[in-house]
Amino acid sequence: MKTPLEVQFGLAQAWMSMWTRSSELSQEQQETWLRLSTEIVHHYVNERHTELHELQQTQDWQNLLMLLPGVAWRGVQNRMAVVQGAGQTMLTSQGALYSGWQAVLRDYVAANQAVLQNSVGSNGSNGASAPGGFPANTLANAMPAQLLQGWTDFVTQAIKGAGPAAAFAASAPEAESTRSKKK
Repeated sequence: MKTPLEVQFGLAQAWMSMWTRSSELSQEQQETWLRLSTEIVHHYVNERHTELHELQQTQDWQNLLMLLPGVAWRGVQNRMAVVQGAGQTMLTSQGALYSGWQAVLRDYVAANQAVLQNSVGSNGSNGASAPGGFPANTLANAMPAQLLQGWTDFVTQAIKGAGPAAAFAASAPEAESTRSKKK
């Protein structure tokens, strides 16, 4: 049987472990987007350099006029490829983040349950209670599991385009258009 101080320390360790892993997931996402942005910029600069070089090498108006539509069309195609690539990367990236967060929350739930259940004596009660007077073993089984289920439901609804996540996403363009009208 653990003392209340040991239980609190174990819960604090589980919390810090969860936030450390969450920070790592966030950093991985930032690095992915930074790498993608850098690749896009380098590709764009190289394309523009090639196009400008082609235009500078023309010797007469006829060739110049024939090159301009091709340059414009390649620019449109490149921009569409960038948008498609960014969209695919976003889906992959968010899927990885979602899976990572599920694992982090599962580990957090398991760590909390282990700490709280190890603090409970063989008769199921050692007098330890969570804030609010709830028995520690009830908190170990209920609250972290509800947190995981709430997060899973939120993300599932967002993917399907329903629920509060979709309502938030739908309101964002309206808020942006309202801000741009005020300017």
